[in-house]
Amino acid sequence: MKPNYKIINQTQESTCGMCVLAMIVNKPEQYVLDWFKYIDPPIGDEDAFIFLAHHGKYLATCGMLKNQKTNKGVDISKIDIISVEWPMISESYMVVDSETREDWSHAVFWTGKEVFDPLHKTPQPLSNYKVRYIYPIMHSIKPLIKKIGVLANGRI
Repeated sequence: MKPNYKIINQTQESTCGMCVLAMIVNKPEQYVLDWFKYIDPPIGDEDAFIFLAHHGKYLATCGMLKNQKTNKGVDISKIDIISVEWPMISESYMVVDSETREDWSHAVFWTGKEVFDPLHKTPQPLSNYKVRYIYPIMHSIKPLIKKIGVLANGRI
């Protein structure tokens, strides 16, 4: 069963990555800000890896899609998802071109169906974004084993 994700809007200019992490672990933005209390936003990819690992989730190998010459993302909304199924249908941490600053990037959360963007209150279509990187999210099997054990035995 997939988690019930909610859009978390950023309260500061550079906290989009922290909001995406908050969406992934179903916590408020402030929880992630407090977790990184000694690091000023924005956070790096390595910080996201460590945070998620502490929460039983992992970012899979990055799919780099940006144009190497222009450093700009690409529109992946028209790609046949049957041929590149895995990243497109699984939840992913995505880095896209910023809509507010020309040379900046922005973090968003792909639910497998739509984009949860910390700058928008409602889900957005993938076609609104130029994607630079995709990090599919893997979930630890330990919580799954625990749930199965509870269902099978009534306890763990």
